[in-house]
Amino acid sequence: MVVITGQSIEQIAKKRQLYKLLREQISNEEEWEGAWKFCKKAATFAHAPVTVKEYLRMEAFSADEALVLALSAIIEKWDVPNENPILSGFDVIGYFYSIALISVAQYNREKNMKLLKNICDKLIEEKNEYCKLLLRNMTRLKKKYPDLTALEEKLKAALLVEE
Repeated sequence: MVVITGQSIEQIAKKRQLYKLLREQISNEEEWEGAWKFCKKAATFAHAPVTVKEYLRMEAFSADEALVLALSAIIEKWDVPNENPILSGFDVIGYFYSIALISVAQYNREKNMKLLKNICDKLIEEKNEYCKLLLRNMTRLKKKYPDLTALEEKLKAALLVEE
C-alpha cells in the first residue's frame, strides 16, 4: 500500500516569500516566535483575504510590536509585480495578509498609515493590477478602521479613471 502525504504547514511556510523576507528581517529568536506563528498561519490560507472575517484574522497578530515593525519594513521594500504571480514568484497571499495585519495594527499606526498611503500611490502610478486587492482591503476594513476610508476613496478614484 502506497501512502501519499502532502507537505506539512511548516514546510509550506518555509517555501513562501513571506517567510524568507521575515527571516532576513528578524534576527532575535524571541521576536521570531511571533513571526513564525504568523508565517505558519499564512501558510494555511489558499488565497489572499476576501471576506471581512478573513481580514480580521490578523487582529490576533496585531499586538505583536516586533512583527508589526518587521512587516512594515519588508512591505516597504517588497516589490509588487504587475504580472501573473505564478510567473513572477510573488507571494500574493503573504503580501496581502501582511497588508491586512498592518491595516488593523494600532501599534505604530501613524507610520503604518503613511506606508499604506505610499503603497497606494505607487500601485496607482504603476497602474498595477493589485490595486483592486488593495482596494478590497480598505473596503472590508474601513467600518472597523475608519482611517482607511481616505485610502479606499483614493483607490476607487484611480480605478475609475483607468476604466
